[in-house]
Amino acid sequence: MKRLILIGTVHQSTKSYSALDLYNILESVRPDVIFEELPPELHEDQKTIKIPFGEENKSQERAANYWYFQKHHIPIVPVDLPGRNQLYNASVNKELYIFWAHLLNDKKTSLEDRNKLNEYFSALKKQKNICETKTSIEINSEVMDNLLKIKRKFLSVTGLILIDKYSNDQSLKNYFEEQKKWTEVREKHMVKTIIENMKKYNHGVFPVGADHRIGLKEKLINNQNEINVLEYWEQ
Repeated sequence: MKRLILIGTVHQSTKSYSALDLYNILESVRPDVIFEELPPELHEDQKTIKIPFGEENKSQERAANYWYFQKHHIPIVPVDLPGRNQLYNASVNKELYIFWAHLLNDKKTSLEDRNKLNEYFSALKKQKNICETKTSIEINSEVMDNLLKIKRKFLSVTGLILIDKYSNDQSLKNYFEEQKKWTEVREKHMVKTIIENMKKYNHGVFPVGADHRIGLKEKLINNQNEINVLEYWEQ
């Protein structure tokens, strides 16, 4: 059976999780194709890149993928949504978080809803701490996945319920829908592209921002394809 391993990354290297760490993970799992969290228009021909081995780059994945390509000469396939940066610019808005933070401190907010907000903001802080200070093992772990599940549930369902309950501002709903689209449309496109490309390969690896691991795994499994999908910590 074909196998795809999802490796959570933090994009920019930290003191505890560097591009070299990611490269060593790639060496340990030995893929025959690496999928790249970039749209086709931002993909680079690996033969034109020059990053000295072990030298940190602004993109953890870019450096690790390149070093692995230099040694093994396997395909690096971009799978992200074309024009994703334009979609991102349309979805980013701080007003949602300001609104939810206000509800958290508003005495008119019910205790039940404050508990939901507390859980969400606590998950955000814990995820940030793990990404900034922990190793690849802790970033790719069940602990992190549980935090991501809390965050995704809030951003896909709970957040809108709170907007409907405590605000008449239609723009907040619009921002919320754009954020959902930013995640859902991208992940569905990545899954479709991965499944199509995996027809040609047996052992794929996708170093992807940790936020996407849960959604990608669920969507890949739900597509009922002949691919065994594993997170790095599960293998």
